[in-house]
Amino acid sequence: DVLPVLQVPDLPAGRQATKQMRCPVNAYKKLLNDEIRARIKKNLIQGKSLLEMLENSIKRYHNKIITAAEVIEELIALGKDIQEMDKEPQEMGLSDFEYAFYTAIANNESAREVMGKDKLRELAVVLFERVRENASIDWTIKESVKAKLKVIARGLCGNMVTRRICRSWQPRRF
Repeated sequence: DVLPVLQVPDLPAGRQATKQMRCPVNAYKKLLNDEIRARIKKNLIQGKSLLEMLENSIKRYHNKIITAAEVIEELIALGKDIQEMDKEPQEMGLSDFEYAFYTAIANNESAREVMGKDKLRELAVVLFERVRENASIDWTIKESVKAKLKVIARGLCGNMVTRRICRSWQPRRF
């Protein structure tokens, strides 16, 4: 489980409630933040999306738009969303690294529209295999890595449907 589910049956009112609720909010925030930071290392696109959702919830709480109980509910829901996201790579038959390539490619709006989920999945698998096979990439020199990834990705874009997508696709910064 990403988050332990805390039961908060009767919430006290007033100033006392605020002091008592800050501790669970901060605990949930820390748990989620640590989990998301660990995920960013494997899947940058998904990690940034989750981090943005966490920051939005906490920002709304700090701006007093939502109460402590509501932010706790949102954080619990975010934890459940993370658990659901963990199931998606297995359902698609992808490894974690292949899924990271898939989310990077699927992040492109035109790619999702033109190719669909199955074609993007195939492209992600092939792209991952090509990058993995190419052990000559020097990961310490970022510019050469970006250039090599562009060559590999564009080499895969043989047909007319994917050429338009690959022209606009840029590797994410490391």
